[in-house]
Amino acid sequence: EVLHHALKVDFWDVDAMANKIIAVLKHDALSHTLRVHADVELRRLTWDESAQKCLVIYDKLISDSRFAKTSK
Repeated sequence: EVLHHALKVDFWDVDAMANKIIAVLKHDALSHTLRVHADVELRRLTWDESAQKCLVIYDKLISDSRFAKTSK
């Protein structure tokens, strides 16, 4: 996951999603905690870091013999 301090819910579970939204609106402490952690997490996210992680994954895939191109 990209964000660790977030309320997570199945994309298709609209009832659970609504309940989480209502919880954030009703509970000031929860709302505050999520805001503080979101601010910290968003500061550490950069496009450079994301690109570097993608390159590492691509390098692993390229060097993995299961994905090597075979000549016929």
